[in-house]
Amino acid sequence: ESSLRYHEGKKRPPKYVREKYPKYRDKIYTSKEYISEVKTKSKTKWIIEKIYPYLLKPEKKEYAVKVLGYTPESKNLSDWTRAELINYISTAFEGDGSFWTPKTKKTITLEFYSSDSEYISLMKYILEEKLNLPLFIFFEKSSYNTINGEKTMYMISKSFSQKNTAEHNDFFKEMIEAMTMDRKRQIVIDYLKTNEVE
Repeated sequence: ESSLRYHEGKKRPPKYVREKYPKYRDKIYTSKEYISEVKTKSKTKWIIEKIYPYLLKPEKKEYAVKVLGYTPESKNLSDWTRAELINYISTAFEGDGSFWTPKTKKTITLEFYSSDSEYISLMKYILEEKLNLPLFIFFEKSSYNTINGEKTMYMISKSFSQKNTAEHNDFFKEMIEAMTMDRKRQIVIDYLKTNEVE
């Protein structure tokens, strides 16, 4: 059994966003959270076994093994289907990425952030080598202090337009099918709608 809780509240963008982008200084968002808690050990095991093949970070796999008490069957990245890759990328971008379009919506920029350089390199590999997208730029975005010391935020970024990357529209259509976060999904939908009219 699992419980589902709902929480709604007013939130402001993070301080670094407010400082960097003045237009967000006074912006207030309504945050909606749906929280599900698994109450039984058997259900927990079932969920972990289903997601384990798609855990890419070693520490997450180690934690899953610790919870389960054994190592479940995994799946090599080279054996992932295109649909599995699209689902993974879509979920990752919804959590730790962003989609940007100017007012004209003639271009769309995908950005993904992580403080783990190996993980962001793996994301770059999936996008370029497994999904055959053009090269993403990889760079250090910023440094920040944590309780455990200074960390570096890395970023990959790529802009697409109908002028030079229209052949990748199928990728965006597949992402729309996999995405669940309405706000980010709508950005991709608007980009495709604007450019399919022309």
